[in-house]
Amino acid sequence: MSDVQKTVPSGVYAPLYTFFHEDEPLDLEAFKQHVKWVASAGVGIVALGSSGEAVHLSHDERREVLLAARQVLDSDASLAAIPLIAGTPASSTRETIELTRQAAECGADFAMVITPGYFAGALTRAAIKQFFTDVAEASLFLDGAGCITGLANLAPKTCMKLYKATTEYLQSPTAEALDEVRRLQGIVSRGDWPVIKGGIAGPKYVLDRIRGYGGAPRRPLLPMEAKDGEKMLAALQEILDHEKTL
Repeated sequence: MSDVQKTVPSGVYAPLYTFFHEDEPLDLEAFKQHVKWVASAGVGIVALGSSGEAVHLSHDERREVLLAARQVLDSDASLAAIPLIAGTPASSTRETIELTRQAAECGADFAMVITPGYFAGALTRAAIKQFFTDVAEASLFLDGAGCITGLANLAPKTCMKLYKATTEYLQSPTAEALDEVRRLQGIVSRGDWPVIKGGIAGPKYVLDRIRGYGGAPRRPLLPMEAKDGEKMLAALQEILDHEKTL
């Protein structure tokens, strides 16, 4: 591993969804809109994670997604400092390293690596440790910090407000500051569970309703039925209303 160190900035990060047209090619314009909206709230970008359906994408498609995110961040001076984290999930160590290097070439600041799951039954503790060791030794940087929450796809300003309020309270604790943290934490907590239950299809349904883009996941995942989507939208109304005030 290189002696060069780069620290992941602490803060709120959104694991972005990948958007598709009806016949399933990438909808990069919708993705760019979403990157800009989320990043404009000061939220860091995580592309190609589980929420981003990375396992449904080819290597070339993953490259396109990262290049699109990098283009949006580089096109606006106010967004240039927003970190871009790339998920590089793969079934083998070799492919994980290859995708991590590709992510760096596409302008990602950091990579997010997960344990391979296809041969989960055969992965001993020693094998898992060796996997992360091999990937880390092939990387320039190794670190981890901050919060990654799917809710930041739908209410990025609210998530950032909670993060900032908590940081301010820790630096200068007062009863009033604690009350504000608790108020915001309640709003975020009540919004988080519907997003978790909604998987990928649910938040995409909500994005369609509140942002005009979202669409369906790539098959074999199916879109959320309208009746379930409307229930999820209703469950999120408190935090969505709060987001509009910011």
